[in-house]
Order: sequence, then structure tokens, then C-alpha cells
Amino acid sequence: MRSKLSRTRSWMAALALLAAQPAAADLDTIVREGTNIQADIRADGWVVTDLVGGLWLVPPGGGAAERLANDLHPARSPRFSPNGQSLVYVAEQGQHAELWLYSLDQRSTYPVATEFRTYAQPDWHPDGDRIVFSADVDGQGFALWELDVATGLRWRLTHGAGEATWPSWSDDGRDLLYVHRNAGRYRLMLRRLGETDEVLLESDDALSAPSFRPDKSLVTVIRHAPDALRIDMVILSTPRLVRTLLEDEDIFLGRVAWKDRGQLTYTAGGQIRQRAFDAWQPSTLPFEARLEAPVTAMDGKALSRRFASTVDARPLIVRAARLFDGLSGDYRRDVDVVVRDGLIAAVEPSRPRPGEILIDLGDITVIPGLIDVYAKLPAVVSDADGARLLSFGITTLVTARGDAEALDTRWADAATPGPRLLRAASMNTVTSEEPHPWLLLLNGDRSTGQSLRAATGAWQQAGVPVLAENWQAGLGAGAGLVLGGEALPVSPAGRRYADLAVNGGSAVTIVSSLAHTDTPGVDELFTRRQAIGLRPQRARPLAERTALGNIVSDLVLGSAPNALPPGVAQHAELRALVAAGLTPHNALKAATVNAAGALGLGLRAGRIAPGAAASFVLVAGDPLRSIEDAANVVGVVHHGRFLSAGRLIDAFDSTEVSENLTGAVTALPRADATAIPWPRRRERNR
Repeated sequence: MRSKLSRTRSWMAALALLAAQPAAADLDTIVREGTNIQADIRADGWVVTDLVGGLWLVPPGGGAAERLANDLHPARSPRFSPNGQSLVYVAEQGQHAELWLYSLDQRSTYPVATEFRTYAQPDWHPDGDRIVFSADVDGQGFALWELDVATGLRWRLTHGAGEATWPSWSDDGRDLLYVHRNAGRYRLMLRRLGETDEVLLESDDALSAPSFRPDKSLVTVIRHAPDALRIDMVILSTPRLVRTLLEDEDIFLGRVAWKDRGQLTYTAGGQIRQRAFDAWQPSTLPFEARLEAPVTAMDGKALSRRFASTVDARPLIVRAARLFDGLSGDYRRDVDVVVRDGLIAAVEPSRPRPGEILIDLGDITVIPGLIDVYAKLPAVVSDADGARLLSFGITTLVTARGDAEALDTRWADAATPGPRLLRAASMNTVTSEEPHPWLLLLNGDRSTGQSLRAATGAWQQAGVPVLAENWQAGLGAGAGLVLGGEALPVSPAGRRYADLAVNGGSAVTIVSSLAHTDTPGVDELFTRRQAIGLRPQRARPLAERTALGNIVSDLVLGSAPNALPPGVAQHAELRALVAAGLTPHNALKAATVNAAGALGLGLRAGRIAPGAAASFVLVAGDPLRSIEDAANVVGVVHHGRFLSAGRLIDAFDSTEVSENLTGAVTALPRADATAIPWPRRRERNR
């Protein structure tokens, strides 16, 4: 990558400037806390944890943590083998996950399970020869599996409706705990050898991470209470008794680990906590981890190109009963949005406008057009796909397609309307030649990120944002955007700890990628008019629930990983953001003004204000109160033209683009509204 960038003098100068900065060793930072870390403890008191995607060993009593050499990928959920000489962990590989082993004797790592869609929550059988885990084989949900390490043979342990996650063996290997989820209910299950599975606990709240006390007198389980996570225990007496063991802490999602029947270890508040079972208060296991700080993060420079265009169309005015401008805390009411030459010229109080082209649809809400900073389009894209996306209110998206610019040109035509397409490209393939992409994608391991740190900084200083597809590569490269998914770097209480401060803190923007099978309302999206002709399909499942807490300003919408068709995918992300704790107001900001800022679009997009591109959406309802209403699209203004939802839907509800699109809008409801011609030609300079 560096050799490609150095082909021009400007890039040579930029790289030389970055190379002159202090070496990584000079920027090392000692970190004494972590965000969402998990931990396991060995019989001799050594603890393993997954700080910032690495595997770290903390000595008994605490002290300097040793980083294990696993830079091939981000690692999470490590578990000691029964003899303490191996670790099993989840290796994040782009948009899926695998199971890997780390040999503490040989200081080496290798894969043991890779062929399924994704793996989660591994645990050892006490014999040390087998690993139990949850896996999504085909996108239809998680089930429990077991693997023989020596032979690679595996077999399925659960069948039937619902999903099974978080398996955990008892120390004698006779009993298995797991969480069963079906129809919105969670059950903590106990499977005894030769007996029918027993329901230990049933809840509307999510349950996670069960664990046996070594003597099997009780089990612990994390309950996702409405306000915070807490650790409950089920006492295995007759009858069963449920009591709260730990609360009033920022408890992280991971199994309680038992050194013995009297000493337990868990993670909360950025720390590794240890507690005697009969004690009232925990103690902290202190650790010091040496992390490399990145050289640079995205500096917010806007790309030096025009985003809006002048079009061959008469000025128009759109009347809004309610207007969310992307910035204000609430609506502006009874205003007119004045559009000229493809730009918003003014936002004014409503007044009579005789002789002017006025769109007045009554009690509607106007919001900025939705922006997707990382989207995936079908392999074959037609003009109908552009109309469908606009009918969902999506006016701008970034996609890694070689034909993005050609599609963008075609969809700018009035006869074949579609959203703006901005091209993304891989850091492995892009050159310094113009035109630059709007977004660069960075994948690989931590060492890959470190090798591209100077190149990442040069691109970002030139105004081209870089999106890392995992935290390991992002930390190494100093990328300004990081794909979040199910491992968002914010604790259940909405906090970030010192491990992420070395990555620039709030300078890092998280791309959501949150929608999954259980996101509320995903199935309903397929019943919408805009979804005509789409086959209902499941989003990718997630093995763990995500809570966003107070994360707001550094979050943007990106739908590529959720595996849903475009249009449905973006609204599923909005609903997932709200389900994870954001208000509808902040979810809309993630898809509008925040997304525009992350892409370096400055004041030209993501807001409804003078000078911004005239790309906004007319919806029925109140999306600041109910995010579902954002999908009630009745019309779109894009490139300064009004397009009714009905005519957009007609465009993809037939085999070819309807000729009505080149005709006129004739059924506007107010007497002073003038028919709006659809121009057949426009200038490419946008």
C-alpha cells in the first residue's frame, strides 16, 4: 500500500511527515482498565482476559499483564483448558467468527473450527478433549455443538424451535447449562446426564453467561434487567431458589469464573473483580497492559468536491407540518422548505405562495434523507433498485462496487432515479490516482493495521475516511471509523474505559451494523409497500445482545453486515439502534447529520438547512417519537425534484421503469399546487 501511495509527490510528502512522528514504542500507554472485557481464572490464580481484542495473562495478585502473540485477528471470550495449558477463544474474522486455540506451552495459535457461519461462547469439557460452543450454521439461528479437538469431529447437541447459546459444563462433566431463547422468552436450562432438560429460570429479560459453582450447589447467570446487567444465582435446592448475587456495578457480559467453590472472578467497571463467596464486597485484581497508541485519527476534513448539483428544474417549495432539520432537539413546525437549483435555499415560516410550485401533503413530517455509510447492494443492480431505495427514504449510500460511479450517474437521471452512490474501495487495491474513493475499507489483523498506519493517516489527512472492519486492525492503523456490530466498545452502562482512550476516545466513530434476527419490527418491514417483490428473509443472528447506553455523537448507521436487502436493511438498523438504547432522535441523527460528518460531507448533507443538498424525505407520522414512522415514506425530494412514493413503487413493481416517471405529478392535494414536470436531462456536475 505504501508503495502505491508514494507514486505521487503529494503522497510522498504526506507519508514522510507521518513517518517523522514518534515510533510506536514511544507512544506506548499503560492501561489499567478495559471495556467489556471477559476473564477466566486458572487453579493457580493466573487470569486471562481479552483486552482490546488481544489475549493477556495477568499474574496471581495482579501486576504487569503479558500479551500473548495472537495478532492474526481480534480475540474474545477466552477460556482455560482444564489443565491450564491451552486457551480456546473466538477469533473475529471480518463479518464472521471462528474458534481458535492458543497453546501456552508452545506460544502458538491455530484454528479448530472455521466452516460454520459464526461461532460464540466456547467452553471446555472437563476431560480437556472436547469443546462445547454455540454456532450459527446457516443463518437460521444458534444451536449448541460439541467438538472433539483431536479429530475435528463435531456433533449437534440441541434441536427444535428457538436458539441455544452460552453452554457451560459442570466440573464433573455430567451437567450442562445453556440459555434457550424462543418467542421472546429466555430460559436457563439444565441438562443432566440421561434426564430431560429442566428449566431453572424463565424470564422476559435476556439471560446470558451461566456458570456452575464447582460443587454444583448453585449456578450464576447474567440477567439483562431494564436498567443494567446483574448477576443472579439459582440455588439448586428443592425447591429451586433464585437470588441476586451481584448488582449496582457496570457488570460486563461474560461468565463468572470460579477458582474454587469459595472464590469467584468476574468483570465490571473496567476491572477484573474477585470476591469471596461469603464476602459483602469484591476486590480488584489490578493489571497494567502496555498498549500502542495510534498515530492519528480522522481529523474531520471535508472532501474537496461538490456534493450537490444544479438541475434543470423549476424552484419548488415543500410545506412541512413538522420538520426535523437533523440538528435541533425537536421539530420546527409549519415551515416551508424552498428548493432552488438542487439546493435548499431557505427554510421559512409557511405563507401563501400563489403561482409557485408547492408540495403540500398536509400533516406530514419532513426529515433529512437517510445516509448509509457502509451498504451492500445486490450482485446485479437495476434501475428498479434505485427507485426502491428512494422509496425507503435512502438518498445517499456508500458501497464497495466498481460500478458505483456509473450507477450514480444513471440514478441521477430523472427517468431512472436513485440515491447518490459514493464509492468505497479496499486499502489493498486503491491507488493514489484520481478520483479518490469516498471511503477506504481496512481489514486484516493488528499487524496489518500497524503496517498501514502511515497510509491511513495520509488518506485521512487528505479527507478520505478509513473504515476498519474490526477493532484490532482499527487500533493498529488509527482508523477514524470502526465497524461496531455485536461488540460495540461501550459497556452495558454506556461507558468507555481507558483501553479505548488510547484509540482517540470520541475521535473514533462507530458504524452501527447492529440489526439482527430479534431486532423488533424486522419482519414487519417486509410487509411495507416498498418491499414489494422482496423475499422475506432473516437478518444475521447475534449470540449476544448489545446495549448502547449513552453513546450518541460518535455513532453512524451502516447496514452491510446485517444481511438484509437494501432498504429493509437501513430501517432495520434504525430499529436496532432504538432497541439497543438510543432515542429515535439520536437514531435519526446517526443516519443523517452524524453520517454526513463521518463521510466528510460537511454542511452539504444530513441536514435541512440553507446551502445543503435538497435531499429529504416526507413521512407520515412522528419519527422522533416512533422510529417505525421513518419508514412511512410518502415522497422524496432528491436532486431538487419531488418524487412521490407511489410512483417510485410503480417503477419497481413492474419489469421496466414506468413511463409515468417521465410524465407529471398531477394529484397534488391543494388548489395552489402546480403540476411538477420531470426533467429528462440534467447536468452531471453534482
